[in-house]
Amino acid sequence: MEWLRFSSLAIGSFPTGVLMCVLTIFLLTIKKKSLSTWMLIVYYCVLSILLLSYIIRYSVLSVFATHTGQASNLIVFGIVSYVLFAYLFLGNYYPLESKIITSLFSVTALFVYVSIFVKYPLLRLVYDFQAHYFTYLYGLRVGLIVGLGYMWIMVIFLRKTFVVSEYTGSLRGRKLAGRFIIAIVKVVRPGGREAKTFLALALLTAGMFSISFMYLLMSAEIISRGTYGLFFNAVGLLTTFSIFLVFTNSTFEPSSFRWKLIGLSLAPTMLVLGIASSIILSDADTSFDKARKLEADNIKTMLIANDISDIPPHVVYIASRPKKGLFSRSYRVEHSSREELRVMDFIRNDMVERERELSRAMQDVIKRDYIVDRAQVRKLVSTDIDQMSPPQFERRFRHFVLHDTDSFYFHYDFSYENRLYEIGYSYKWYRLVIHKTAVKLFYIIIGTGVVILVLFPLFFYRNLFKIDLKIF
Repeated sequence: MEWLRFSSLAIGSFPTGVLMCVLTIFLLTIKKKSLSTWMLIVYYCVLSILLLSYIIRYSVLSVFATHTGQASNLIVFGIVSYVLFAYLFLGNYYPLESKIITSLFSVTALFVYVSIFVKYPLLRLVYDFQAHYFTYLYGLRVGLIVGLGYMWIMVIFLRKTFVVSEYTGSLRGRKLAGRFIIAIVKVVRPGGREAKTFLALALLTAGMFSISFMYLLMSAEIISRGTYGLFFNAVGLLTTFSIFLVFTNSTFEPSSFRWKLIGLSLAPTMLVLGIASSIILSDADTSFDKARKLEADNIKTMLIANDISDIPPHVVYIASRPKKGLFSRSYRVEHSSREELRVMDFIRNDMVERERELSRAMQDVIKRDYIVDRAQVRKLVSTDIDQMSPPQFERRFRHFVLHDTDSFYFHYDFSYENRLYEIGYSYKWYRLVIHKTAVKLFYIIIGTGVVILVLFPLFFYRNLFKIDLKIF
C-alpha cells in the first residue's frame, strides 16, 4: 500500500481521536439523556469525525485525502450543538435568546458549509510539505464561525456563573460601584457548585477558542499546518477531556461507573502516548535529516575531487544552476536515476514557486508599508528575490506534478565555485522511512487502548467488588 504513509501528525492525532471516540461512546451510555446531553454528544461526535479526517489526511499520500475536507468542516455544526448545550446545561436562563442565537448560528453554519461545496471548483489544491498532506485552501470562513461560536459560549457560561453565584460579602446593597465589584467577585470567585461548574466550562471553552484562533493563523499562513496540528492535539485532548469530566461530575443523569473508570484511565495514557510518539518520530526525522546532510556534504567533497562515481543509491538526482537568486531559469542535470527528469521541469517549477513567493512577499510589503502601487512593489520584491540565495544544507521540497506523488522530492543545496548544487531524494522514500517507525507506534497505541478498554476495567472492577465483599 504505497498510498498509506503515517506521518508524525497522524500518529500525534491518533491518541486524541481514540479518546474522542471513547468519550462519545460513554456519553451515549448515559441513561435518560436530556437535550443538553444530546447536544454534547453531537459536539463530541463531530470532534471524533474531525480527528478521524485529520488522521486520514495525514496518512494518505494521495489527492484522495482531500475528500475528507468537508468531514473536517462539520465542526461548524458541532459549534451549533455546543452553543445550545451551553444554554441548556443545568437550566436555560435565556429561553428566547437561546432560540434566536442558535437559529442564527445554524443558518450561518449551513451557509458556510454549502458555500464550500459550491466553490470547490475554484478552491486551490496544495500540498503542505510541513504537515505532509493534501488540502484545499478554504479560507477563513470556517475558522471565523468556529471562533465566534466559542467566544459566545464563553459569554453564556460567564453570564450563567454570575446569575447562580452566591455572594455573602459586605458590599451587598451598596451603590453602583459596589454592585460592579460584586459582579466581578461573583464571576472571579463563584459561590456554589453550579457557579463553579459554569466558570470551569467558560475557562475550558477559552482553551477551545485558542485552537480556533490558531486555525485562523494557519489559514492566514502566519503559522504552519504542522504547528497548528501539534497545538490542536495537545490542547484539544486536555481541554475536551476536562469538559467531559466537569460535565459528568455535575450532571444528575445516571452513568456507568465502568465507563467513567475507562475515561479516567484512557485520557492520561493517550496523552502520554501522544507526546511520546511525537518525540520518537521527531527524533527519527532528525536522524534521517542528519544522515542526508552528511551524504550531501560527502557529495560536495566528491565534486571537489572531480569524482562523483560513488553516489549513494537513494540520491535520485543532482542538479546545478547559477548561484545567485532563490530561483533560476538555467539548470543542468548532473546526475539522474530517473529518465523522465528534464531541465525544463526544474525551470517550470522554479517559475511557479517564484510567482507564489513574489505574491506572498508583495502582500507582506503592502500590509506593512501601505504601498498601493503594485507595479512598484513587484519590482522591489523581484529585485530582492533575485539577489537572495537559498539556505545551504537545509531540507527543502519541490514537486513537478501536483497530482503525481512520484514527482515529489526533497533536496539539500550547497554552493561550489559559482554554481549551486541540488541533491534530490524521493519524497515517497522519506515518507516510507518515517512510516516504518510510525506504524509501530500505531500498533502500540491500538494495543494500549484495547487493554484499557477491555482488560483493565474488568480486572479493576472485579477487585473492587471483592474488596466490597470482604468489608461486609
